[in-house]
Amino acid sequence: MKTIVCLSSQGWNSDLWTNKQHIMSRFAKKGYRILYVNKEIRSFFECCYYSMFKKSKEFPYFGVYDLTEGVSFANSYSLLFKKKPDKQRFNAYGFKLKLIQPFFDQCDDDTIVWIYHPGYGEFLDLIPKKCRIIYDCVDDYKTFPEFSSPLDQEWINTSEQAILNRSDVVFATSKPLYDRLTSVHHNTHYVHNVGDYDHFNQVVTRVYPKPKSLQRLRGPMIGFFGALSDFKVDFNLLIKMAHTFPDYQWVLMGPFDQSALEKRYLELFQLSNIHFLGKIAYLELPSYLYHMNALMIPYCLNEHTMHVFPIKFFEALATGKRLFITNLPALKDYYDVVDLFDEYTIKSVFANLTYEDDTRLQNQLQLAKKFSWEYRVEHLLAAVFS
Repeated sequence: MKTIVCLSSQGWNSDLWTNKQHIMSRFAKKGYRILYVNKEIRSFFECCYYSMFKKSKEFPYFGVYDLTEGVSFANSYSLLFKKKPDKQRFNAYGFKLKLIQPFFDQCDDDTIVWIYHPGYGEFLDLIPKKCRIIYDCVDDYKTFPEFSSPLDQEWINTSEQAILNRSDVVFATSKPLYDRLTSVHHNTHYVHNVGDYDHFNQVVTRVYPKPKSLQRLRGPMIGFFGALSDFKVDFNLLIKMAHTFPDYQWVLMGPFDQSALEKRYLELFQLSNIHFLGKIAYLELPSYLYHMNALMIPYCLNEHTMHVFPIKFFEALATGKRLFITNLPALKDYYDVVDLFDEYTIKSVFANLTYEDDTRLQNQLQLAKKFSWEYRVEHLLAAVFS
């Protein structure tokens, strides 16, 4: 049985599953043994509490344990370092690799280490040379706000280059990422993000009662689901949309930091037709999306989103709802099944929320069905073992 060590950029129990959990859970179903190295850092005292008293796998504690069939989980606590950048980086990445050294000492020659975050590049010497390295690049991390300082930029560049120098195969989830990486690694493959068609297509095949939080809303509802980060979502554009169509209800489903958003976009919380529902459980999302008249991805156009291929794109297409997006470069190949808008075209584009004929609806459903996680997993494995 082949083993894949996943060096993740996200906790397994994250509210919003992305590439890491979707792909690794499907690798496990194909018979691979997965060791998922968690990104989350809990304090030493939290780890002690949950491991000694709660015995709960809902809250990861220190060590390695079996999470579900075919998947083991490794988590470390935060060491009590002063806030020095090099110590913090060891906390986040190096200490986790130290934690699984007993596994590396006994691993087989065909063990695969699947890396999602460039931060691990600083500690590659902790990974045996016999392991194959796969770098699955899903973001340009230099464009994240937390890595904006010159020192962090240099660290990201150096760490990523170290990974590229040692990687056997590199994947990119968007064409802008592919264009950047293929110039520095000869075995780079473009395999864009996909969606969970079966889950989100339940919006088409089932009937759901209206959730309590939607029952008070009157008029057409346009929904967004996902993390509400202001370096991704264009809240100024959303405010203008709410003013342009005051009878529409703009429904936002996903985690958000209200205090941070209020400091920059106070009007968001003053408009009666913008609604923050907060985190919606993944299994419950179809019941909310069923009652939307249309869906939207109102992303900013900035250095970060230039490289982003949102997972929610094919998820939204699978619902059969009309989808309105800003013109993200990574989605250019699929502009024919969506409605593009910007601050100047809001009034004309959003005037009609339904399809005038069935052709485009069928096209978007066919695309969503084709680009499933199973499709992506097959293409990843084909490239790894070609």
